[in-house]
Amino acid sequence: MKEKRAMKYIKLGSLIACTAVATLACKGESGAPQMQQRVVAVQDKGATVHGPETFCEAYTPPKKAAAFRYPELLGSTPKASAGTWRWVNVWATWCKPCIEEIPTLLKWKKELGKEGVNFDLQFLSVDEKAEDLTRFRALHPSLPPTLQIADRSELGAWLERIGLGQSASIPIQIFVDAQQKLRCVRGGAVNKDDLPSIKALLSHP
Repeated sequence: MKEKRAMKYIKLGSLIACTAVATLACKGESGAPQMQQRVVAVQDKGATVHGPETFCEAYTPPKKAAAFRYPELLGSTPKASAGTWRWVNVWATWCKPCIEEIPTLLKWKKELGKEGVNFDLQFLSVDEKAEDLTRFRALHPSLPPTLQIADRSELGAWLERIGLGQSASIPIQIFVDAQQKLRCVRGGAVNKDDLPSIKALLSHP
């Protein structure tokens, strides 16, 4: 059943195109800005593990990191689990790479949890209208719970505050440490080659 749900998301992703009029572009679409190359790595048991300064587009060491703040949300701001890292995935219903990676993130959370790497996985929708997300969820009830930005016009300023440019593309990966400090921000979808680096990041105190 879980595998069928995951395939449902993947098939869905192939049918959803990034809207041409959206303020943000989806990574991986033609004409979208390309990610900076990440080339610094070390070898660990056959897996390539990128250090946080390389894996993240914006990385801040713990002593210099500021408290993480969401943009204004529709509904209440979620409370973070004490002593646990948080991975916030910024997505939208019109973004094909966003939809395609959701099953992967859910799978990784379970796999890493079995290895003792526990974290909160939260999704943040930046759809312009609340009804867009409501309609999408009605069609796909297995979609995991998601937060939603209150005002899309405030998105650019928030992206700058977390270390990206106003034109940054989604999906966006945000990593907040156990002290609720913003440590790592990375634009674009992740893939299986990124898992060792993500595991190393989430394993930090």
